[in-house]
Amino acid sequence: MISTPRPFSSAAEQLLLALTRVDLLIERHVERLRAARALTDDEFRGLYIPESYVDALLLRRDVDAKGTDRDEADWTSRLRGHDEEMRTRVDASLAAGVTLPLEKLRIALELSPFEIEALVIAVAPELDSRYERLYAYAQNDVTKKRPAVDLVLKLLCAGLDERVAAQGALAARAPLVGEQLVRLVADPHELEPTFLSHFLAVDRRIVDLLLGKNDTDQRLMAFTRRCRTAPRRLDDLGLPSDLEDSLRRFAAVDGAVVFAMLGADRTLKEAAAAAVCAMCDQELLVVDVPRLLNETGRIAETARLLRREAVLRDAAIYLDHFDVSVADDLSVPGKLSELEHGLAGASTRVFLDGAALVQPSAPWSDSSVLAFDFPLPDFARRVDLWKEALAEDAALAREVDVTTLAGRFALGAGQIRGAARQARLRAGTRVDATLATRDVAAAAREQSTANLSRLAKKIEPIHRWSDIVLPPRPMEQLREVLASARYRHLVYGTWGFDAKLSLGKGLNVLFSGPSGTGKTMAAEILANELSLDLYKIDLSTVVSKYIGETEKGLSSIFREAETSNAILFFDEADALFGKRSDVKDAHDRYANIEVAYLLQRMDEYEGTVILATNLSENLDPAFARRMHHIVEFPLPDAAHRERIWCGVFPREAPLAEDVDLAFLARQFELTGGNIRNVALAAAFRAADEGAPIRMAHLIVATGRELEKTGKLPSRADFRHYYELIAERDHAGATT
Repeated sequence: MISTPRPFSSAAEQLLLALTRVDLLIERHVERLRAARALTDDEFRGLYIPESYVDALLLRRDVDAKGTDRDEADWTSRLRGHDEEMRTRVDASLAAGVTLPLEKLRIALELSPFEIEALVIAVAPELDSRYERLYAYAQNDVTKKRPAVDLVLKLLCAGLDERVAAQGALAARAPLVGEQLVRLVADPHELEPTFLSHFLAVDRRIVDLLLGKNDTDQRLMAFTRRCRTAPRRLDDLGLPSDLEDSLRRFAAVDGAVVFAMLGADRTLKEAAAAAVCAMCDQELLVVDVPRLLNETGRIAETARLLRREAVLRDAAIYLDHFDVSVADDLSVPGKLSELEHGLAGASTRVFLDGAALVQPSAPWSDSSVLAFDFPLPDFARRVDLWKEALAEDAALAREVDVTTLAGRFALGAGQIRGAARQARLRAGTRVDATLATRDVAAAAREQSTANLSRLAKKIEPIHRWSDIVLPPRPMEQLREVLASARYRHLVYGTWGFDAKLSLGKGLNVLFSGPSGTGKTMAAEILANELSLDLYKIDLSTVVSKYIGETEKGLSSIFREAETSNAILFFDEADALFGKRSDVKDAHDRYANIEVAYLLQRMDEYEGTVILATNLSENLDPAFARRMHHIVEFPLPDAAHRERIWCGVFPREAPLAEDVDLAFLARQFELTGGNIRNVALAAAFRAADEGAPIRMAHLIVATGRELEKTGKLPSRADFRHYYELIAERDHAGATT
């Protein structure tokens, strides 16, 4: 009667059966050595392991008193019997749905029987310490507790010719060593160890895997996670049909394929990658590239560990934020290149996440890199996505203006869902728990990339319309700018102007006027009204004396701005956007290239850019043609100055009865910025004296401000207050 093979109950049981074959191989090897009298006593008794002890370790119950050895045919029969039992039980286990990591490795890496046995031989000391003593005895050296390459070859190969041929299986590029299933460790006792004297060692990660525990390598946990997005079908993600078809087509390609996932919606891209992997029965390992680069200096080793982890988990690799900015760390390109070289040999899919195409270096620079552009949904689709994301609570959703949100924030599907979740958390912290548009707008801003903060200074807008004092015409123009930003979705989307324009769909605004006339305040007001972030560009980080560096800085700014839903504010823009000159030398030529490059980027950019300049006549005419609005900020007249003086003091500020703001406005042609400086200086002088703000404080502060602008205080300007200035000067001279 033929018995039905019994499946393994666990991965550990298969491994234990594999170890019994190692016992047979060691026992056969020891008998061969004894027969050749290769194991003899010497004078170093302390280093000698008695044969009786080894016999006990091997449980040699059938050795007769004379120590008769079995012949080779007997050994061959016993090993074949073991191999047959292993094959039948593996087949039964697979049929029963039992997961066998050793078998999965064999299939995934196409390991030969020799490689599987070499792996088990290397693992044995990690499971039972008796193998350390057995290996030491078989190698005739008690310090050699791990199997050397020489021992592995002798255990598994019949003769010298087989051993020479089998050395390739333990070479650096072979699967066992190349995928770090085993490591070759040099013998520390040898000055120049040979290949045969290297020991085989195994990481605990591999041991745990073979025992059925498949946790992520601890060395990768700080920056690697399994995809948290539940795998969804590609057709459930709302992707454009051509993009969905392309992903399906290339998902079916076997082997190593590099997917460049381009676009701002990182959540959607990760979900699409997870869907591709689900089609291929793969997991997805998500790697935070900036954290990887910051937390480890051994990039090549980390890349090899990632490759191995992908093999052990049968997973693809998703390099999140692969387009990491290099603004703060010039070593980033070199580190990325090292990471690319380390992963280039991966036998799995690799996804590169970036807002824009970043050219991979040599390993991935060929046609194996496939670019997939994930466009942001149009206005109508964004409205539907906001409605869907807020539909869980209809009562709360009615309080939110989804049309305004869709027009104001160019977000993807995943970002919109994330903003809705975040907004609910914000509302839940209040007593009334009412979801308002301001909660969703704040959450939507958080969904935009934060990389722009490393390239520009974020300004917290605090000013409103009531804070700015301007003549009617520039005020009207500012409201036109606001309308252009607020209703872009209607004009370009619903009314179809988008189809008429290939470039220039953004909003470019020029604020021109002397310093202190309210240009920055106006930019803040617009940002406040639109609930958008405002970033002031620091020209010192952009303009460079080195050829090509300015364009690189501008490229980084515009690339990040495209995904940030922010207003870019270039202050003192004439320093960067000056007129192009006649070409007299190489520097003139490259300066003109900088201007031309900026013109190109402004045409391509679809967000809001505000340029502020003190000298509009210095602006290149090509820039003026590209401005949708040009707002002139004039010096305030006496009436406007009085309004500014009246509004500059907070309600809480103590003003003395002798303060004559009308006199200050009438006598001194100061800008709003100058007036603010005077008010602050006077307030600090009053605080130092422990008194309210008096006219004397304001007069002295005004004199100081005039001196800063190169004007000497005169009796004609200060009238009867001039003596206060004279007393100040006299007191300073006496001191």
